[in-house]
Amino acid sequence: MGRTGWNMISISFFSLLAACGISEEKVVDEAEQVLAEKMEQEPQEPNTDYQGLRLYLPEPSLFEKVDDNQYRMEHDDQVYALFLDKEQNEVTEDQPAEEPPMLAEVRQGEEGFLLIAPFEKDTYEVKVGYEGITMTTVLNRNEITDQSRLMFDIVQSVEANNLISER
Repeated sequence: MGRTGWNMISISFFSLLAACGISEEKVVDEAEQVLAEKMEQEPQEPNTDYQGLRLYLPEPSLFEKVDDNQYRMEHDDQVYALFLDKEQNEVTEDQPAEEPPMLAEVRQGEEGFLLIAPFEKDTYEVKVGYEGITMTTVLNRNEITDQSRLMFDIVQSVEANNLISER
């Protein structure tokens, strides 16, 4: 699909958001604020040691290893995936043509990012990353800001404490 096609899809998507009462500008502004805030804060202290991996987790949380570099966390009926493999989870500036348009893509140099993309119906895939550690989940629009803050707390606690011996 050419550039014109993507522009039309983006315009259609954002028109749909406006019709649903969701402001694109507000989502982008909130994403920028969250990223700026989280890049300035001190990381959370780890409160969990799971098979040699120490990190901060909100309480109560269920946490389990899926494979060598992937974990699953559940908190307040929300499921998250945590990835420790830096190369597997890198997000490049050039998204493949099949990817849906991003609602928000906010980056702070090489260090951190927050991506928000449409998923199904009124939900969005939210992905945060900090120095190669990423976490992703699917959220309703009204949950994005608070949940992305929580996700940053988690990924920053893993990286900040240099507790991953092999990447």
